[in-house]
Amino acid sequence: MIFKYDDFLLENMINESILYYSPKVRSILSKIDDPIAKELSALETTDLPIDVTFVDIDENREGYLTFTTMKSAEKYLLPLGQGTVDFFKGTSSNPDYEYKPEEARKSNDAMAVDKHQPYIKSRNPVKLGKFVNNLLPNKYNERERELFVNKFKARLEVAAEKFIIVDGRDINFYYWYENYKEKKGSLGSSCMCDEKDIFDIYVQNPDVCRLLVLLEDELVIGRALIWKLSHISQGLDVEYFLDRQYTIKESDVDKFKDYANKEGWAYKESNSHSSFRGIVYKGRSYNVDMEVEVKAKRYEKYPYMDTFRSYEYSTGTLINESRDDDRDYYLLDDTSGGYTDGSKVYSEYEGDEIDRDSAVWSEPLDSWISDYDSVEVERASYYRHKGWYPSGHRDITYDGWNEETIHVDDSVYSEEYGYDLYDNDAVSVIKELDESGNANEDLHFMHEDDADIIRISDLEDSNWYKKFVEEDNVNYWDNHKYIKKELLSKDYKGEWVPDVFLVGVYKVDKNLNLFNSFTNDFIEKFKNIDMLSEIDARVFDFNGINYDEEERKEKVRTSEMMDKWTYDDYIKPIRELLIQGLKAKIEDTIDEDILNDYEIRLEELELKKEAED
Repeated sequence: MIFKYDDFLLENMINESILYYSPKVRSILSKIDDPIAKELSALETTDLPIDVTFVDIDENREGYLTFTTMKSAEKYLLPLGQGTVDFFKGTSSNPDYEYKPEEARKSNDAMAVDKHQPYIKSRNPVKLGKFVNNLLPNKYNERERELFVNKFKARLEVAAEKFIIVDGRDINFYYWYENYKEKKGSLGSSCMCDEKDIFDIYVQNPDVCRLLVLLEDELVIGRALIWKLSHISQGLDVEYFLDRQYTIKESDVDKFKDYANKEGWAYKESNSHSSFRGIVYKGRSYNVDMEVEVKAKRYEKYPYMDTFRSYEYSTGTLINESRDDDRDYYLLDDTSGGYTDGSKVYSEYEGDEIDRDSAVWSEPLDSWISDYDSVEVERASYYRHKGWYPSGHRDITYDGWNEETIHVDDSVYSEEYGYDLYDNDAVSVIKELDESGNANEDLHFMHEDDADIIRISDLEDSNWYKKFVEEDNVNYWDNHKYIKKELLSKDYKGEWVPDVFLVGVYKVDKNLNLFNSFTNDFIEKFKNIDMLSEIDARVFDFNGINYDEEERKEKVRTSEMMDKWTYDDYIKPIRELLIQGLKAKIEDTIDEDILNDYEIRLEELELKKEAED
């Protein structure tokens, strides 16, 4: 939860600029059917409140973009004599400029190199999702941004990637995990990845069942079954259906969907075990009944089926919905090659059969569980954590703020509230400050929407913040994003200031002073001084500071609060007078407590003077 550089870089770039994309970025955005892509495209060549331009793909890190600032770009571009960076937009309307930064790096042509400097020098990396949220702040939620990022990544060209379609015994080969590039993602966690001899219902029916495989360097990075349908409801003319897509990278799911769209196939709308009827066909969503006709027989073993879970063995019909009638069918929901009958399902978790109508499929547990005692995790950082759990399961906890069940790996404990929070909603908060302004080193979590906290980045333009950071770099403020309001008060300008930095200042009547008379020097130095701290006012006997308590209440009024750095600058014209006055007071004061206060104040002023000298 540390407030890292790449998390706040964009937020702190406040200089306006004109947004330009590289041809690569522009091309990808134009191909994505997504509202975020359309909005980002529309922003190009417009003025932005943040200094971000010449946005390009980060070739070294997936899911990242790079950018430069307009200030940096103009340093290279304007001296070329074009008068405006519009010349360098790199569109087909400008035949004099061609986007080839890699070639420019190797070129001996200084002009060519300079033209490409914005895409070569002073590049800053940023996560694609973070980029979206900064250009379109709080307009799209986390899930919407995630879907866009996956679509974007899916359209990045990878030279070593290719699709192939196989059938028959080759299906066994491409299911086997040793042929995977990595055993990761939904592909690596598939229950079928280490099975070899349970795919007969696929292998023996090549006319209706094939496998679409995505390869990288001839190794599997994704797969999905292709079914030839014998029936589909709603009068649709769908011939082929692409089943669940298993991939190493979630973004590659979109590559399968793009392939299906190109071929005119339907595909599974929700890429999960628990969705059976939802499909997408020609850009529209439908809930349908589907059937596939395979060779009618009882196969020795059966694979776990994602969509066509019901098998009517007497007719060889695979169906995407469980039967509610008395016809004989198998429910192909066993990960070990078996099956269950249609009225009951076997719960691996509970170790017993349960009524199908009283069961829900738990994707995290890879098992049916009883629905009467189950809760659903709807938000999770890892897709395998989403789904149904028995209540009280050790892997789940309760987010008291949002009143929802979450996975323990996505939780942080809040001492403030006494319960867990979803970690994406939690921020570390400064809960205490010592007299020097140093924050608690340990993380203290609160919900980002809590009205009792203030974002630290909203304080960074304040004079006191800049001075404080300059003075001490080891104060643990960087460990946190927010600070509790109770630690702050408003100063005379209406700005939030930590209480430990505040000085109470009093309006003064400049009618008394420790000098025998008002000198010209005294009057000149005090002409802009209307407020003083209590101890500084005592030095000059202003406002009846030495009067009795009742009289003091009438004459001394706290007018405003001022941070100590602003106050130090404010009283700089009278600092020498204060030092003189304090020395005189120290000689005449008998009261030990007051004397101690004067001595401490004198030391502070002399140290300030010494530091400036």
